[in-house]
Amino acid sequence: MFRQVFALLLLPISVAYPKEDEVAVMEYLIEATEKNLLMQKVLKEKILLFSEQKERFMLGEQSKQYASQMVRTAFEIYEIVKEHRLQYLFTSQYLEELALFSSIARKSYPTRP
Repeated sequence: MFRQVFALLLLPISVAYPKEDEVAVMEYLIEATEKNLLMQKVLKEKILLFSEQKERFMLGEQSKQYASQMVRTAFEIYEIVKEHRLQYLFTSQYLEELALFSSIARKSYPTRP
C-alpha cells in the first residue's frame, strides 16, 4: 500500500489515473493516508509498550514469560518498520536493538510455511 501511495505522489495524476476523475484520486489518497495513520498509531503504541517492558525487565521482572512478551513486541515493531520502510526515522542503535530481539523471536517463533 505504501509503495502505491508513494508512486502516486511521484507521478502526475494523469499518469497515475489516466481514466479516473480527480475526486476518485483524492478518495484513494485519503483512504491510503488513513491506513498509514492507523499503522503509525499502532506502531507508536507498540514502541511505548516495548519501552515500558524494557524498563520493567531492568527493574527485575525477568521471568521467561515476560522476556518472551518483550521479545515479541520488539519483533512486531521491527517487522512494521521494515514493511513500511521507516528505518530512516530511527537511530541505528534502536534498530540494532530491535534486530537483536527479533532474531531471538525468530528462533522462538519459527515462521509457518
